Amino acid sequence: MRKAVLWIFAGLLLPLALINANAEDAASWWIAPANGGGPAILAAPGDLHKPQAFDALLWREGRPFLSVGKGSVPEALARDSLPLEVRVVGEDLAPLSNLLIEFRPSDSPNLPEPMGRVFTSADGSAVLWRLPGQSLDVWIEDPTWLPAKRTASPGEWEIVLKTRRTQGYWIKVQDTWGRDVSGARVVVPTSALESDPFALLKPGAKEVSGWATDNTGLLLLPNGARPNAVFVWAPGLALGTVAVRPSGSRVRLSPTQAFSVKLAGWTPSTQAVEVQGDCVFALPGFPSSVQQFEVRFSRHAAEVAPPVYPCRLEVRCPGYATQSVYLERHPEPETLQIALEKAISLLVRVTDETDRALPGAILTWKEDGRRIRLAAENDGSVSLKDLSPARVPYRFTVHKDGFLEEDTPPIDPRRTPLVHVRLSQGAQISGRVAREEDLQPVGGTRGVCEALSGDSSQGPIMTISTQDDGTFRVSGLEGGDYRLTFASSEGIADAVDVHLLDRQVADVGTLLLRENPVLEGRLVFPEGDTVPPGVPLTLRLAQDFKDALAERPWKSRQTSTGDKGIFRFAGIGKGSFFLEAHWAGWTLRHGPITVGREDIHLGDIVLRRPAALGGVVLSTGSFPLEGYRVSLSDGPFDIKPKVAWLAEDGTFRFDQVTPGVLLISVFEPLHATPKTSLPVSLAEGEEKEIQIPLEGTTLELLLSIEGVPASEGYLVIRPSSPFPFQGILQVFGEGGSVTLGLPPGQVRGNADQAGRLVLQGVRPGPAQALLSLGGMRYLQNVVVPEGSPAAAQWNFQGRTVTGSVVDSEGAPVSSAVIHAGYSGQGTFPGFTTRTDASGRFELAGLGEGAIVLSARTADGRTATYDLSLSFEVPSAPVVIRLSEPGPGAP
Repeated sequence: MRKAVLWIFAGLLLPLALINANAEDAASWWIAPANGGGPAILAAPGDLHKPQAFDALLWREGRPFLSVGKGSVPEALARDSLPLEVRVVGEDLAPLSNLLIEFRPSDSPNLPEPMGRVFTSADGSAVLWRLPGQSLDVWIEDPTWLPAKRTASPGEWEIVLKTRRTQGYWIKVQDTWGRDVSGARVVVPTSALESDPFALLKPGAKEVSGWATDNTGLLLLPNGARPNAVFVWAPGLALGTVAVRPSGSRVRLSPTQAFSVKLAGWTPSTQAVEVQGDCVFALPGFPSSVQQFEVRFSRHAAEVAPPVYPCRLEVRCPGYATQSVYLERHPEPETLQIALEKAISLLVRVTDETDRALPGAILTWKEDGRRIRLAAENDGSVSLKDLSPARVPYRFTVHKDGFLEEDTPPIDPRRTPLVHVRLSQGAQISGRVAREEDLQPVGGTRGVCEALSGDSSQGPIMTISTQDDGTFRVSGLEGGDYRLTFASSEGIADAVDVHLLDRQVADVGTLLLRENPVLEGRLVFPEGDTVPPGVPLTLRLAQDFKDALAERPWKSRQTSTGDKGIFRFAGIGKGSFFLEAHWAGWTLRHGPITVGREDIHLGDIVLRRPAALGGVVLSTGSFPLEGYRVSLSDGPFDIKPKVAWLAEDGTFRFDQVTPGVLLISVFEPLHATPKTSLPVSLAEGEEKEIQIPLEGTTLELLLSIEGVPASEGYLVIRPSSPFPFQGILQVFGEGGSVTLGLPPGQVRGNADQAGRLVLQGVRPGPAQALLSLGGMRYLQNVVVPEGSPAAAQWNFQGRTVTGSVVDSEGAPVSSAVIHAGYSGQGTFPGFTTRTDASGRFELAGLGEGAIVLSARTADGRTATYDLSLSFEVPSAPVVIRLSEPGPGAP
C-alpha cells in the first residue's frame, strides 16, 4: 500500500504530501536537498508553475530511495543503493579528516542546494550512496582548503579528491542554483581610493586587471593581489560584487531579468511608424564587458536584460537620434516605450584666428548628465550626425592646447547646420626647475598653477609636470594673476606669482628646489615610558585639495622607532599629514600635521588603547541590505577609510579603531554617495554597539516648470543633513577617479515624457530638490512625506539672483565660487557659479524661501549672505564681503 501511495504522489510531484503519507514513517523520510540532516522542502529552479522543471531525490534512512526527474516520471525505484567511497588527500597525499564533502546527481544540476553532505573520517574517507547507474558530482566545501571537484561515473566505486591549504585569496562563482559558472569575468578596479572598489563603474573608468573563473567556477588571485572587493559578471547573469577575504570568497549571481522595449519613430505628422534597421543598446559609462548583455530584437521591439541597476539604457538606431532612459531598477510594468526622433546633424569647424585648421581640438557638451568629448579631424572639423531635436539648443565648449577655451552660443542645427569656431591664442608661462645645490634640472617634478584672478579656461587649479630637461609650460591662459608651486620627493620650490597680459608669453626663469623638511618626535606609553625600537609608524597624506590635485609622488611613508622611541621622516615635502601606528594592541593617530618649509619637532607622542565599533544596519523600508558596505572615516574627505561589508543579518564590526570622533557612512551596492552618515564618538579602549536605521519611502512625482511638464527632466533630492556640503574632491588614479565629499542620502532619477518620476528609498522630511532640463537648473525647498503617499506635483519656478563679491576694502573679487542652498539645509552640490572679472555673479533658477549664499576664493577667503526670496517681491542685487583667510586655509 505504501509503495502504491509513493508512486501516485511521485507522479503528481507533491513531495510534501508524500512526507506525511505514512505517519509512522514520517520521521525517517525527507526530500533532498537535506540540510544538516533535517527535513527540507523541495525547491524548483525557474518557474514554480511548471512541475516538469523539478529535480528531486527521495531519501530514507540516509540512502536514496526514489529518484524523481523531469516530467514527473520516476526514473528508478531501488531499495538497495550502491556505495561510493571518497578519499580526500593533501599535496603530500596524507589523508585529510573532518572536511565537508557535498554531492548531488550529475543529471540533476537544477537542484538549488547539494543533495547531501558528509564529513571525512580520521582516515580521510567518506561513503556516499547512490542509485544504480547514477553519476554523482562530488566536491570539497571548506573555506580553509581549495575547492576540488570530481564527477564519479556509474562504473567508479572509489574517487580521490586532492587539495591544498589556501595560501592566497580565492573566489568561487556560482549561479542562484549553486551551479559553477565558468568563464565568469572577475575584475579588480584600480582606484586612487583603495577602499572604494566601486570606482570601476564610474564614467571613464577602465578595466585595469581581470581574470576569468575556470571550469569549476574558481579563481585563484595572483600572489600579491589583495583587493578589498571585486566585480563579477557573466553572460545572462546580473553583475555582483563580493568582498575578498583571506578564507576565500563565494558569490552567487542571479539571472538577469528581461523586459520589453518598444521602439517607435515619429514622423512630422506625429504618426507612429515602425523603426527599421539595426538598433544597438548600450550602458554608457560602464566597462565594455558589462555591455555584453542579452538583447533580442523583433520588428519594432526588443527584449533587453541589463546586468546591473541603476543604469542608463541607451539606444542608437540608424537615422534616429540617440535616446536614453535612466533605470533605477527593473521597470514595472515590464514594457518600456522609447520614442525615437529623426536625427539632425551639425558640422563644427575649428580654426585659429587666421582660419588655419586646428586638428585635435576637443568639442565638449553635456547630454543626460554625461560629458561627451569629440576630437576634430585633420581638417579641423567635427561631424555630429545623431543629435536630438528635443535637446535643442546645443551649447558646446571648444578647447585646444595653447588656445583660449571658447563657448559657443546656443545652436539649433536645423537652422545653423554649419558652425565656425575661431580660437584665440592664449597667454603662456614657461620656466625650468633645478636643484638648489648643483643647479641640475629635475624632470618629472609635479607642480600646481593656481589662478588667483580672472577666469582661466583651464580652471582655478592646473597641474604641471616638468620634462626630462626640467622645463615646463602652461598655455591657453587668460590674462590675470597666477601662482606656481613645485614639489617632489627631492624638495620644494618657492611659490612664484606671475601677472599675465592677454596673449603674453612669460618666462619665470629657473625655480630652485630646496631640501624638504624633516618631521621627528618620540613615541611613548601613557605612563611616559618610551617604546622599544622597531615600532612601525606611517605618515599618511591628509585630505588636501592642492596636494591631491598635484598628484604627489607618494601618499604614505613608513619608518620605525629607534633608540628611546625616537622616529624621523626625512624629505616629506609641504602638506598636511597624519601620523599613524598600530602595534601590540596599541594605536595612534596624530594630526593633521601641517608641514611647511621648516623642520617639525613633535615632541612626545602618546600611544593609546584602540577602540572597537560594531552594530547593525536596520532597514525600515522595503529594500534588502545585500551588498551594502559601511565606511568609518575621519570625515567626508578621508582618502582611506576603514570599510566593512554587511553580514546577512545586517551587522558589521570594526576592530583596532583609533579613538576620537569619526564619521560612519552606509553605502548601497555600486554607489559612491552614502545613503546615510552619522558621527560616532569612541573613547580609548571602548567597545561600542550602535544601530543605524535606513529610512526610505516610495515617492511618485509629477514634475513641471511654471506649469509645463518637465519632460525627461533630471531630478536630484538631497535630504536635510547636519553635515554641511564643503565641496567635492576628486582623487585620480590609474583606474579612473574617485569623488569624495558627496552628501549622504541623495536620490536621483529621470522623468518620462509626461514629467512623471517614481523614486524609491527617499528619506522623509525636509529636503532640497534640483531639477535640470534643457541646460537650466531649478532649486526648490521641498518636504518628502512619510509612507507611500499619492502622486505629488512639484512645480518649479526660477528666480534670478544677481550680485557681486568684494574684499574687505570693497574691491571686486573675480573667480570667487558661489554656492547656494536653503537655510538650515546646507549648500547644494552642483548649484554654483563664479564671479566674472568685475566681481559680478548671477544665479538663476532659485525658488522661494530663505537662501544662504556662500562665497569662497582660491586663497581661502570666505563669506556667507542670507537672502529671503519671494516671487511677489523682486530681489535687489546683493553684495558679499569676504573675510581674510584664517589659519590652515588651503
